[in-house]
Amino acid sequence: MAGNEADEASKHLKSNIMKCSQLFGLKMANKWQKVGQSRNRLLQNQVYWLDKIIYRINNDSEENTSSDEEKEPPCRSVGRPRVPFEEASKKTKRRRVAELTTDRLQMNFNLLPIKFLFKKENADLVRNTEKEIITKIENLIPIEIKTKEEHSYIIEVDMMLTMLDGSVGNVLSETNSTMKCIICGATPKDMNTLAGINRPPNVRGPENKAIVEANKKRIQAEFRAKLSLIVDKPKSGYGSSNDGNTARIFFHNPQKSSDITGVDRELIEKFAIILGVLASGCAIDMEKFASLLEEARNLYIHLYKWYNMPNTVHKVLVYGCEIIDAFYLPIGELSEDALEARHKEITWLWNN
Repeated sequence: MAGNEADEASKHLKSNIMKCSQLFGLKMANKWQKVGQSRNRLLQNQVYWLDKIIYRINNDSEENTSSDEEKEPPCRSVGRPRVPFEEASKKTKRRRVAELTTDRLQMNFNLLPIKFLFKKENADLVRNTEKEIITKIENLIPIEIKTKEEHSYIIEVDMMLTMLDGSVGNVLSETNSTMKCIICGATPKDMNTLAGINRPPNVRGPENKAIVEANKKRIQAEFRAKLSLIVDKPKSGYGSSNDGNTARIFFHNPQKSSDITGVDRELIEKFAIILGVLASGCAIDMEKFASLLEEARNLYIHLYKWYNMPNTVHKVLVYGCEIIDAFYLPIGELSEDALEARHKEITWLWNN
């Protein structure tokens, strides 16, 4: 009997120690975040709490903990006074809104579509829809929130049209050709101007077309044999096999992808880094990213001056930093995730 009682007492003591350690860890993590992860601030502002840590594992533990916190002296503000959001720099604005985008998946599913419209896309429909949305944005009324402490906060909305596909971008920018850059209007021949050489590949004539087709089939066969990838094949019902998973496997194996396609491995690795940075949803070091874009552009033109740079690659390598700098949020937060989160609802409406 004595042995059983000792075992129960030991288990009870062990349980209490575990609860105490977990509670201490949670409170310590909370206070560590409040002081900006600074050891000096923690020792200076939380010295009262550190000297009098008392844990009681019973029904009154929460009340005792809250009463202890009420006795703590308030942390004094450290550093310069907080600058209003509208007067802050772009870097500060991005930092302040970063906490609003921590849970991207939950945010995307909470977004509500403005409307569902099943019509054939044309220039007039795109322009009218743009005017309608811009009018709604301009008519938005600031929201005023009052707290119990009689503090008043006014929330103003600054909305932008960001998630547009290529055809919509061409219409709104009045660009007639999909091959032109919607930002600067450059044609494919103008996109390799760094080296001053503009020689597009000659694939005219049945012989050259047969060579291109044979090379394409060889590449598709090797991708399927070496990486189990089905590349550039139409899917029944929609699109092709060139999706995100295909791209991830391609860039994750730069050496094999280079051996199969003949594209330089270093260029593939640089493009993989660029795409990863853009999709990360994190703040980007603009100086380093601009240097990376410049290196990739120079390498592309040096190695493949005979092939005009594609429009999408041109926009990323030349205007990537300018586009990123135009928004408060990281560019990865402005992806198509919000649109694709509603695909099931759109499909259901289409079928019903």
